[in-house]
Amino acid sequence: MNRENDAFFEKYYNALQQYYYGWGLKAVQSLEGRNDSRVFDALLVALEYGYHEVQIAAIQLLAKQDNPLTFDAICSVLEDANADVRNAAIEALAKFGTKALLPIINLLDNEDENVQETAAEVFTTMGAEAIIPFAENWGDSTTFPRKFGIVMVLSEIPDIKVIAPLLKILQDESEDQEVRFEAAYGLGQFVDDNVINILEALFRSATQNIQVRQGVLKALGRTATESGFNLITGALSDESEDIRSIAIFSLRYFRVEEVEEYMVTALNDSSAEVRRLAARVVENLKIESALEPLLKLFEVESNVKVLRQIMAAIAKIADTSVIAPLIEILLTTDNKWLVAEFAQAFGKLEDNSVVAPFIQAVMRKVPIDDSDRLAIGKALRNYPDEAVTLLIPLLNHPNEKWGIQAALALSKIADKKAASTLLPTLHVKSRDVHLHTIFALGEIGTQKELVVLQDYLQELSSSPDENSNDIDWTEQAIDKIKAREAIF
Repeated sequence: MNRENDAFFEKYYNALQQYYYGWGLKAVQSLEGRNDSRVFDALLVALEYGYHEVQIAAIQLLAKQDNPLTFDAICSVLEDANADVRNAAIEALAKFGTKALLPIINLLDNEDENVQETAAEVFTTMGAEAIIPFAENWGDSTTFPRKFGIVMVLSEIPDIKVIAPLLKILQDESEDQEVRFEAAYGLGQFVDDNVINILEALFRSATQNIQVRQGVLKALGRTATESGFNLITGALSDESEDIRSIAIFSLRYFRVEEVEEYMVTALNDSSAEVRRLAARVVENLKIESALEPLLKLFEVESNVKVLRQIMAAIAKIADTSVIAPLIEILLTTDNKWLVAEFAQAFGKLEDNSVVAPFIQAVMRKVPIDDSDRLAIGKALRNYPDEAVTLLIPLLNHPNEKWGIQAALALSKIADKKAASTLLPTLHVKSRDVHLHTIFALGEIGTQKELVVLQDYLQELSSSPDENSNDIDWTEQAIDKIKAREAIF
């Protein structure tokens, strides 16, 4: 038995040294459930391994180990260069409860916003009683990111214990405006008369403090009360664009019949941001009565961000018959950006009879650069013919990043034609694009592609050492097709 274990770990360490990360990943996964004192040390070695996929797998398995050194081992990668590794470590620390509070709260100062967000999410699971002391005891030396992170966490905890510290922060005029903004938003989760009265009074008194007034509006929207509704709709005529923007967006918490009139009016606001957010609420709430105003606005709007949101809203609430006027406008425009945005917005629709001819006409008329080609191709999952036409040429792009993205986009098109079109590109020049083409075939391939991959695997097997990466990717692709096609 010892000989078998020795052989296993020798193979394990050899796998970690291989060029392709997949071998190391499989090696770490093979440690799952293994009863051997050497497992912990083997995982520590994997933590120092160069590929972050392997490190993440090691962290997840370390969290299951009953070893007093596990906590320190996971903490050792909280400052790893890779954000995914840091996030995995933060999530793993959650199992240690209050012991993990300090290391996690320190990460609220991290420069990476993703790390801050993950730390806050884990922090939230620890409950109000664990978090409140950090809010009550911060001092002048406490950094803004830490303060904001703590308040953000309190704002997501539905426990009445957080009301008092949030109110204290909100009413502290010496506190940073953004911190007070977040505290106001957090109070909005409580439909409490005292809290609502304080919020409304603060809105009326803080006339010079835009961010605090914005936070109050978001909070009142969150309460979805009648008094809050009246204050929010009153703020729609405020002279400040920032206040009107937050007010219109805060109405998304209310019923369609209550807000549709205000949305139609806001679509004609002098502020582009108010118009954009009004269109976004129309999309979110599917306000069908706003369709005609949206179509009219589309004809005259010049702001790029507003146009993008208008198209997203129309695509959400309109049937395909309404799209015809838009197509007429777009076929006469020289704005290829607008064309690309249209394709992305309406590529989600399933009626090929309307959108597909437009896409074809645009591709003939408008010169589309590689960026547009990739973006439109990704959006057209329901239009395999058009998507394949756009994406296949990118597989041989001089910049292999375009080829990889194209292969990944093709892997999400569940269509036989897309799979068969990939076959001739199996031997593209770029090594990474070639491997991702194999991956794509595994995702969407059928029995036809399975036969080709099996033949290719046999060809690779003649030189296993030279082709280890290809063999691994091809085996995985074959297994996926077999599982999907129920071939055993």
